[in-house]
Amino acid sequence: MVADYDHVAILDSIVYRVDSAGLDAITYHVVLQKGHAVADDRASVFFLYSETDHRIRFATFGHPEWGTNAPHVFTVFPRIFFTISADPRVYMLAVSYGAWESMGTWVVFDATTGQPLTVPLHPLGQ
Repeated sequence: MVADYDHVAILDSIVYRVDSAGLDAITYHVVLQKGHAVADDRASVFFLYSETDHRIRFATFGHPEWGTNAPHVFTVFPRIFFTISADPRVYMLAVSYGAWESMGTWVVFDATTGQPLTVPLHPLGQ
């Protein structure tokens, strides 16, 4: 079933920059509208972007009412970036929410490659 929305607005970006690694973690608030009225304001888009090679390392769309059988729809909200002594990679600790009644899961990403390390997430396009 497709909802009767006629406009999607992308608002309120939050950008976390890791200058030492050339990385940006970018979250956009997504609003679905019918005419000029907000029909749903609970969606988001997240990108982990490498400024060094101008590539998106990870991307996902999230919305709490997407079907639980939609494995590519989940939110990611970065919390901190960190390194480990003698390891050249940068890591990102984030919280991820799935569909419906998801309580949220803490996920550690290799921010350098965009790969989730602690839980099997499947971003859009993979």
